[in-house]
Amino acid sequence: MITNKNTPIFREKNTASIDQFRINDRSSNLSLPKNVGKEDLFFENQLLDYKGASKYLSICESYLRRLKATGKIPFVQIGIRGIRFKIASLDSWIAEREIK
Repeated sequence: MITNKNTPIFREKNTASIDQFRINDRSSNLSLPKNVGKEDLFFENQLLDYKGASKYLSICESYLRRLKATGKIPFVQIGIRGIRFKIASLDSWIAEREIK
């Protein structure tokens, strides 16, 4: 392909900058003190859904669903179908299974 200095090499279809996507990010709107990191935003009573809990435990979501169905992991039922996992309960569940 022959180009001169007036011919653009790349088409600029999607020219949105990263800052435009950060507008919807909830954590970017928070003003935290300098000694508080984003990892400190998780409270022990915070509830996680299946996706968040599986990431927190580093297991796949289907295995987490199997653990819940067999009653091997603590969960909170919200309404008829809403299932959530409390971070403090997940931490204690992990500590019970730690082999020393």
